Amino acid sequence: MRATCEKGGASLSLPPIEVVIVKTTEDVAIKMSDQGGGIPQRNMPQLFEYMFSTAPSPVDAGTSVNVVPMAGYGYGLPLSRLYARYFHGDLQVYSIHGFGTDAVIYLKTLSESASEFLPGMVLFQNRQD
Repeated sequence: MRATCEKGGASLSLPPIEVVIVKTTEDVAIKMSDQGGGIPQRNMPQLFEYMFSTAPSPVDAGTSVNVVPMAGYGYGLPLSRLYARYFHGDLQVYSIHGFGTDAVIYLKTLSESASEFLPGMVLFQNRQD
């Protein structure tokens, strides 16, 4: 969405952001598509790395009018995928540089298959020094 607004600039007519939601017996898929210019292929491997962002740094942006306040920290996509995977889903991003990006979130609909994925139990021993 940020890229669509930045690409549109001061124009009052922005390209649409399309959202498609599909529910099956096993999962829900939410697909968001924009025409914000896409992501260069050289950036795709880093997309889910923490602190990687293509947005202007919030610190460097200062008081710029076109900067979104919470963009640029590099935590949005990695945390979103982490939460989706925590509940046995996923987040995938497909992009055509020069055109736009599709992001698809998959989430389980059955409660027994969407249980929390907890790490194994760790036992701590009481140490007396």
